Amino acid sequence: MREKPNVGGIQFKTKKELKEYTKNLLHTKGICRIDKTDKDYEFFYDLYLRKPSHKKWKLNIVNFEINQNPIHKHKIDNLSVIDINNEKYVISWNYCCDGLDKNNVDKLREACRTSIRYQIKETWCNSIKCFTCGKIKTDEEKFEVDHYTNEFCKIYDNFINQNKLKIPDDFHSNSTSQWTFKYENKDFQKSFEEYHKKEADLELLCYDCHRIKSNKFISKKVA
Repeated sequence: MREKPNVGGIQFKTKKELKEYTKNLLHTKGICRIDKTDKDYEFFYDLYLRKPSHKKWKLNIVNFEINQNPIHKHKIDNLSVIDINNEKYVISWNYCCDGLDKNNVDKLREACRTSIRYQIKETWCNSIKCFTCGKIKTDEEKFEVDHYTNEFCKIYDNFINQNKLKIPDDFHSNSTSQWTFKYENKDFQKSFEEYHKKEADLELLCYDCHRIKSNKFISKKVA
């Protein structure tokens, strides 16, 4: 079943399109409070309820509020919900667009990682030396397969944004405690595997080169 989000009476082709619309709407409306008289109230109400755990609070919602991003002051993309007790809670409109709770987002990402293990193994078996320094692969030293330029997180995010299949919200935990897809979600799994195979450029690295690359990646993220 292909999910085409319908939010506030607006039909979207993909979640990516929904995210772009939401981002632009927040920017256009600017800093404001949205009550039931606002023409966009229904959109934000429906958007809020896309996140499964929010459904139990649907009768408590009174208003929404848009504010500046607390870190990036030039952005107007901070969305909050205000309840019947006048308590305000910041919500992730990105998670609402995805229709997933945070714990399910983590499980989904791990299930996607687990699903491409055979691609990792295939690269390891078909490579004979370190991609960076040329050291020959041996059983005595640890060699790892890594993404070269197109990182897994980028591939994953791009796939989720363009995906039109229903996103799984229930997973198996295998013998090594990793989350995996259930049989009923085999179409989604296959779709991700094919997308990853097309987009990924995998490389074999020796222990030293992999450690250096990992440290540079961490430093870049912190910076």
